[in-house]
Amino acid sequence: MMRPFSYLILLFLGVIWACGSSPEASAEVETSPIEASPVEVVEEEPSSGVYEVEEIALPEPEPEPPTPPKRRESTLKGKDVITWKTLADVEFSEKYYEEVDGYFWAPTFGESLYALEGKRLKISGYVIPIDEGVYVLSANTFSACFFCGQAGPETILELQLEPGHKRYMTDEWVSFEGTFRLNADNIDHLNYIFEGAVEIDELVRSLE
Repeated sequence: MMRPFSYLILLFLGVIWACGSSPEASAEVETSPIEASPVEVVEEEPSSGVYEVEEIALPEPEPEPPTPPKRRESTLKGKDVITWKTLADVEFSEKYYEEVDGYFWAPTFGESLYALEGKRLKISGYVIPIDEGVYVLSANTFSACFFCGQAGPETILELQLEPGHKRYMTDEWVSFEGTFRLNADNIDHLNYIFEGAVEIDELVRSLE
């Protein structure tokens, strides 16, 4: 009969032999390969070291407004010569006119202008053609005249020329003689009118 102690020794030796006899078996683990999805590789072009810069359009500077021509002063001398300062003796206010259903500037003339009514006067200015054979005399050139909104109605004068007059160009500086009329109510005509206007020689008149 085997003693209990000897039995334990043999059992221990058997366990050691069983563990050491096939070390590869215990280490071998059955694995199943995992299929990886293919990865698309994108080849980048080598950098050239040059970068494109977006051009920004800068706003162009606004052109400077043209310098208005220097206002010319009349050299007319002698009797019955008036200037545009003479015609500045007037005030304007809005007035409603039924015939056109609108408002216009109505003048209130000064006493100095009433004193000139009906007299034969002389004045110089810039001619502005309005229509065929219709002319206005202005204190300013066309670019700065009343019609362009840069001056008042007292700076223009209606020329009712005598038949046979020549054709005038825009901004032509001319001296005229005519019968001076004031117009406060008829919106078909300007506030100042030269009836029977004729051109005069400024140089000759300046020697009077």
